Amino acid sequence: MTKLTDLSLYSNKIQVLEGLDNNHELEILSVGENKLQSLDASVKYLKKLKNCLKVLRINGNKFEETSDKKYGPYCISYLNDLIYLDYKLIDAVEREHAMLENKELLDEFVDQ
Repeated sequence: MTKLTDLSLYSNKIQVLEGLDNNHELEILSVGENKLQSLDASVKYLKKLKNCLKVLRINGNKFEETSDKKYGPYCISYLNDLIYLDYKLIDAVEREHAMLENKELLDEFVDQ
């Protein structure tokens, strides 16, 4: 299934994102209302994939309760090609704020 462009895994009790490494044409991914534990691990996994992810639905996961970061700006700052997050258009001002809010984290990520 390497030609998938749209994948919905909405509300499936998923705890860890994995198994998407060969989906190079993925543009739309819905993993909202799951049980994703780690915001860092989820976003960094999506960042390392070689795909064209434009739309991501990721709200309603466990990390919203446990992470010290706001997931929206964090996703926007790491996933540069996103146009929609949780089906809301990401405008230039929101992207700029997200980049500023996560500048230190982004610098660390680049240094790794």
